[in-house]
Amino acid sequence: MFFRFLRRLFSKPAPSTAILDNETFHRRFRAGERNFANTILKDVALEGVCLRGINFRQADLRLVRDLHQGVCLADADLSGVNLSGMNLRGVDLSHAVLQKADLSGIQLTGANLEGVNLAQANLENAVLEYANLTEVCCVQAQLDGANLHHAYLRGANLFRCSLRGANLSFTSLEKANLSKADFSLANLSWAHLASANVTDTCFYGANLSWSDFDGTNLLQAKTDQTAPTHIRLPAGVTLKHKNT
Repeated sequence: MFFRFLRRLFSKPAPSTAILDNETFHRRFRAGERNFANTILKDVALEGVCLRGINFRQADLRLVRDLHQGVCLADADLSGVNLSGMNLRGVDLSHAVLQKADLSGIQLTGANLEGVNLAQANLENAVLEYANLTEVCCVQAQLDGANLHHAYLRGANLFRCSLRGANLSFTSLEKANLSKADFSLANLSWAHLASANVTDTCFYGANLSWSDFDGTNLLQAKTDQTAPTHIRLPAGVTLKHKNT
């Protein structure tokens, strides 16, 4: 009994969730407020609003209007935010923090996510076609079933990232850290993986046809066969392996 009393006395109260409508949000925003953590934005219009550096930590933005091309969320804190199923096509999220965010089923075609922190985020079935993910951090992120066709991930950190069944055709993963990532059943046809780190990377059942592994030591990866020559490739095509 005494210990329960001490826990109540010294424990921090759970943050309350405020529901903000369009008028309330814009009034506070015009007044200079930028901390909207733990809020629910209901029917708020954000077209043409620069949200650079804003704090939407643990916020729910699924009911926001016009959160798509032209909206700037660069440098924003979106840790733990819920954006599942939303259309953010072409949005600027460069250098934003989206750690542990729910981005499942999100539409991010052509979006700028350069330098974004997506560690432990959920991007299952997300659409990231033609998106800029240069030097993005996707450590332990979930991208199963995601569409990254023609996405640009040069220098990205995908350590322990799960991309099972994902579409990475024509994707650039040059110099990316793919160590311990899971590409099981993924489509990596025509992908560019030159000089990537594939230590303990899983490619079981993946389509690697016409992919470029120049400068990558594929022998360090996990494939269906012991010999790299047994990976599914078009007739006459061989992979180049160079020890780093």
